[in-house]
Amino acid sequence: MKHFLVFLLLSAATLAMKGQTVFRRNVDIDLLRSTSLPVLDIVTVDGSEPTYDEVTHPPGAMGMSIANATKVPARMTVTLGPDTLYDSGPYLPDQSGLTIKVRGNTSAYDAQKPYKIKLQKKADLLGRGNDARFKDKHWVLLADAALETAIGFAVSRLVGMEWTPAWEYVNVVLNGQYRGMYTLCEQVRRNPDCRINVDKQTGYIVEYDAYWWNEDRWFETTSGRKYTFKYPESDEVTLAQSDYIRQALSDFEESIARGTTAQHIDVGSFARWLFAHDVLGTWDSGGSNLFVAKQDETQASLLRMPCLWDFNTICKMTDKWSRMHTDPYTWFPALMDSPDGVFCSTYASLFQELLPTVFDGLDQWFADLSASPLLSSVERSIQWTAQTYGYTSGLFAESIDHRRRWFWQRRDWMAKAAEEIVPPTAVASPTEDNKNGDPVFDLAGRRVGADAQGFVVHRGKVYFNQ
Repeated sequence: MKHFLVFLLLSAATLAMKGQTVFRRNVDIDLLRSTSLPVLDIVTVDGSEPTYDEVTHPPGAMGMSIANATKVPARMTVTLGPDTLYDSGPYLPDQSGLTIKVRGNTSAYDAQKPYKIKLQKKADLLGRGNDARFKDKHWVLLADAALETAIGFAVSRLVGMEWTPAWEYVNVVLNGQYRGMYTLCEQVRRNPDCRINVDKQTGYIVEYDAYWWNEDRWFETTSGRKYTFKYPESDEVTLAQSDYIRQALSDFEESIARGTTAQHIDVGSFARWLFAHDVLGTWDSGGSNLFVAKQDETQASLLRMPCLWDFNTICKMTDKWSRMHTDPYTWFPALMDSPDGVFCSTYASLFQELLPTVFDGLDQWFADLSASPLLSSVERSIQWTAQTYGYTSGLFAESIDHRRRWFWQRRDWMAKAAEEIVPPTAVASPTEDNKNGDPVFDLAGRRVGADAQGFVVHRGKVYFNQ
């Protein structure tokens, strides 16, 4: 039985079946195919609807989520105008078809549900030629009429994250009922060819997870932070694997106060992740999907943050740092104050390097989106979505303009806020104080010689070798 059920029974937290969504309108599939967006037409076996239960956190935890989400077998075709781009075939386990289920935490409470699609046979639903690298079984459908996911992925590319999910806007029909415009995108998964690359046997992808209480397997580090598994799958992870990654993360968290973080993490990837959320002005520090990867179990393998995910609260901190920057729920306030100064120095350098290019690139992205031939199709689809669920929606072009102006203001604030980033002063050289041959590292955590040029870390202190 899942951990969350134990907690819910002990705490008398709520558990309720979600009622049926009321649809105010349907849109004919031929009308959908008159747009420039692909149409996903999904028909489940026996017309069954994906169901789930609503659950509330136990004492001492946070959030609302869902449980017992049913995986409904289905067939799906993807069309663009009169052309069929993909046909999953009828549902046959491990051969053809797919399963679809409601996914997410609080987002699952919205009328327009997010979904997870698992194909029975790998395919590239984004149609990037016949390149086998992009084929995968796992895909997600996210509601994104407010541009949040699209902006988040744009910033991810501009700051140079290790992996940014590929995506496109689509219209979705499920069992003959129009469900709205969605973002179809790659899911956070291990895939060495096109997603997150970790070793198949000894690699890890875990999440520092506010919703740990709603997962099959989770573990707690010595600092009290709780993590869940993305790879290996929670039902496949061994006790030895769980103990290994728990110790690796505990060692990292304990190293922050000692000033030895460069021995445990890829500092640049952590700094890049934080900078991206500072650009985005993200409010939610607990639910913003802090994924950590480890290539393998060797000592040279550093913990890294490979990707961004979940942008539901961007553009909220107009004249403040993102909550990740200041909330001790995350590691980042402590990392900024760590006595070795490595993280703060790395962040400061990254800040100066990327601030102009990221905002310039984002402004150009908004301009290109405004001029895109897809704009009218997206505009129509958003209006149909609003009518389907019974709410009023503004024009997509106005939303683009509003977001673009917000980032102009954000750029001005961040340029001034740069003064608050004060790296510690570097001291002379480690060569004079290295009689015991203690290891010396560069800012990426790689071991180097004591006379290596540039910033290096030795015994918890930052040095600059000329």
